[in-house]
This record gives sequence, C-alpha cells and structure tokens, in this order.
Amino acid sequence: MLLSPDGGMASGAVTKCLRTKALRVSSVLLALLVALTFSACYEIPQEIIPATLGEIIPDAPDQADLDGGGKIIFSRAAANNDYLFRDVSYSGSERQGSLRAMRIKDSIYAVQARYDDESHYQIFFYSINSAQIRPTDVAKSTDLKIFASLYGVEFKGDDFTKGFSGKPGKILAMLRGMSEVDFEP
Repeated sequence: MLLSPDGGMASGAVTKCLRTKALRVSSVLLALLVALTFSACYEIPQEIIPATLGEIIPDAPDQADLDGGGKIIFSRAAANNDYLFRDVSYSGSERQGSLRAMRIKDSIYAVQARYDDESHYQIFFYSINSAQIRPTDVAKSTDLKIFASLYGVEFKGDDFTKGFSGKPGKILAMLRGMSEVDFEP
C-alpha cells in the first residue's frame, strides 16, 4: 500500500519503495502488507514465485482500516495460496492486487506483490514468526551484484530503486540460493 505523506495515493517511480504512515496492524497478513511500504523492495519484470511455491499465511483478516481513511479488503484466491487485496483510498478510488509468500529459510520469506494495473512485480523480504513480522533485507556484507551474477541474474540498484533482471527460473534459483546468505537482524 503506497500512500503519500498527506495520506493520498502516491504515484510514479518513487512510490515503489516509499516509506509512509504506519497502518494499524490486526494480523500477520495486514502486517505483511504494511511492511511492504517500509522494507527494501526489488522490482522484477515478471512473476518469479510460482503458485505452487506460495505458502498460506495464517489468521489473515477480511479487512483492515488505514490511518487517515480508506481500507484494504483481503481474500484468499480460490485455487492457490495467493492473497488478493482491494486497496480502497479515503476518496473511494480502488486498486486491486495480489501477493504470494515463499519461505527462504527459517523465518525469512520472500514476498512477491503486484497491483493489477501495474506490469511489474516487487519482491520484499520479511522475518515472520508467531510473535512478529519484520521487514528485513540481505545483509550489507553480501554483495548482491556478485551474488546475483552467480545465478545469471543482473542486479541494478541505488538508494531509491533496486531490481533484478534475468530469466524467471534463474531469479527463482537466486531467491532459493538466498538460504545461504545472511539477512539483517
């Protein structure tokens, strides 16, 4: 969920990783969506995590209210472990999207998210356990350019936009390979 500092919908390239107002947390899934706005994100041009690897997130709510108005309405996809969401702004405009989580190692998950009206996806990393959900990222000691190149994937990044490009199978293999790297505490 991307909001501008005044609570309205944000737009443009900067919104991909915009840090925004906190949303009230009512469950693991809501916390996951909230964390999308606070964690490092990596833009990818196509779906990487297949539906067969998606994992169920327990205790997902049906709806969550946003600070400053608006709400997010959640539902599980009928055929897989995807989650669908409708983002209803305080002005009544709506955007829809989906997300899918895949365990990388221990409590570290990669989450693939996309609004239906956008052509690209985003990957975020979280530490998820029964007590909390916390955005995380690959430890600074890991050189992502070198790590990605081991899998035939290109990493592009700066302070505002990060991304991976390559064949989907190679990016997925790289994500799975992240079980061997350290993540921020």
